[in-house]
Amino acid sequence: MPVDCHIHISPKPHPSAEMRADALVETLRAYQLDAAVVLPLDGLFSNCTDHRADNDFVYRFCQRHPGKLVPAFTVNPWFGPKALDEIKRCRTERGLTLLKLHPWLQGFSIASPQMNAVAALCQELGVAILLHDGTPPYSAPLQLARLCRDFPALRVVSGHSGLNDLWQDALAAARRHRNFFLCLCGLAAYPIQRIVAEVPPDQICVGSDWINGTEDVLWYRWNLWRRIPVPLEKRAIIENQTPGRLLGQRS
Repeated sequence: MPVDCHIHISPKPHPSAEMRADALVETLRAYQLDAAVVLPLDGLFSNCTDHRADNDFVYRFCQRHPGKLVPAFTVNPWFGPKALDEIKRCRTERGLTLLKLHPWLQGFSIASPQMNAVAALCQELGVAILLHDGTPPYSAPLQLARLCRDFPALRVVSGHSGLNDLWQDALAAARRHRNFFLCLCGLAAYPIQRIVAEVPPDQICVGSDWINGTEDVLWYRWNLWRRIPVPLEKRAIIENQTPGRLLGQRS
């Protein structure tokens, strides 16, 4: 069944994390979704100083429903060695294989030496990187594609496929680099149709950008996707197989 590859959660005192995890799984079931990749939220802002705490919250949240909720983690490359240590911890102690970064909100350049160090370590450890994109100056798809060129074994995920202004750049990058994945999240119908027609399906996934219970967003984006005519075999690869490939679970 389909996997939503772009969902965010943040710590909140009420209701409890357990109740919210149960509610999310029920929401997924109601929309005929089998699982979701759960990304941090609080750690994606430049004023966050404790990424470990945010990562641990997301991990515990997902442990309520293992297999249904798949945790990702975040760091800020500006933190240098501390960021690299957190990547190692999340990979070796938690078994996590997806790092979420937001260059626009976290305030770093994808072309920086700090980002190169993060990318090199992720390539070594088999960790994919999902980056926000579509909002210049720090989050353009071709900036993400540079990572694919310089780190050819690194799986790089365009979190929004360039949004509605830069989707053509995202499409071009995906056609050039087999390690560049496009998450259909926040696009209008026409860019989605073009991407599905021109990019191999095992480089495409779907996400809603659901944040702390924003069910209307999930409803809108999955209904939009399902209304677009896509061959059944291709749809099955995009919804069911690509998520596993980008997480390093299967080819």
